[in-house]
Amino acid sequence: GGMMPQGGMMPQGGMMPQGGMMPQGGMMSGEMMRMMMGMMSAKDGSAEQMMSPDHVEGRIAFLQAELKLTDAQQPQWKAVADAMRTNAKLAKEAMAGMGGAMMSAGSAAMTPLKRIDQVEQMLSARIEGLRQLKAAMEPFYATLSEAQKAVADKLLMPAPMGMM
Repeated sequence: GGMMPQGGMMPQGGMMPQGGMMPQGGMMSGEMMRMMMGMMSAKDGSAEQMMSPDHVEGRIAFLQAELKLTDAQQPQWKAVADAMRTNAKLAKEAMAGMGGAMMSAGSAAMTPLKRIDQVEQMLSARIEGLRQLKAAMEPFYATLSEAQKAVADKLLMPAPMGMM
């Protein structure tokens, strides 16, 4: 049968089709998509807000406070914070660009090649932002004490769209 053994149920009582997450047609139903999105997002949305490009200044202030930076570490931290701001700006522009592209996706003007070009441009900007962040992060990280590194190792993780 297509039912999973007891305990293999999806949240909200939905059963997984036999063979894993995807139904036979390879497409997810709207309900399955909603359940997956619900499982992947934070319950209160705070993680999403912290990673939003619009909240970069709050994120920078939070990280600075949690890391308990010394005066001597401030110049290296400023470079990291500036790279975070740049990445946030790039992420916001990329999201706006992709949103516009999604809206016009139904039009004949949006060919598969144009979509690939847009994604390529977005990924190129993303890799450049990561390179800038890494260049700022290396000298900054070298200034941290062991206690600060322990905090940094937990908090300074780039998110998929480039924020930290």
